[in-house]
Amino acid sequence: MFVITGMTDVAVDSKGRFLMPAFWKSMFTQHQINEFVIKRHLYHSCLELIPISVWNEELEKLNKLNRFNKQSNDFIRFYMSGVRVIEFDKVGRIQIPKDLFEYAEIKTTAVLSSSIDRLEIWDKVLYENYLQSHSDEFQKFAEDFLGKSFMNEKEDN
Repeated sequence: MFVITGMTDVAVDSKGRFLMPAFWKSMFTQHQINEFVIKRHLYHSCLELIPISVWNEELEKLNKLNRFNKQSNDFIRFYMSGVRVIEFDKVGRIQIPKDLFEYAEIKTTAVLSSSIDRLEIWDKVLYENYLQSHSDEFQKFAEDFLGKSFMNEKEDN
């Protein structure tokens, strides 16, 4: 399983371009990853940068939905809206398409935050506000998800 770890701030220019940090650029190059999908996050005002191989696995699952079911069809339409395939430019930058750049309300600094097999791209202020306003929820999530299931699995071994 391909895993991305870490978090960093990056400067974003007025055209929505940022330089991929060297530690991730080198990891992507090592794994021969040069194409990504960039899309809206389902639940937050941020973007997801997903390696194309991971995206293709998601599409295989999505393609199993019944297209004759209106709800499935509507979900696919919404999920796929705004999706773009992008790659690094010659100097290692990523270009965020204008509509997605505006959607995420990115100003001059973005946060790239790993989310297992993808990166989330947030406006720095929105990211900090989100973390601050949801810190109590995180403690509950940690207890619910890690304390009750994850930790119990380890105890059984």
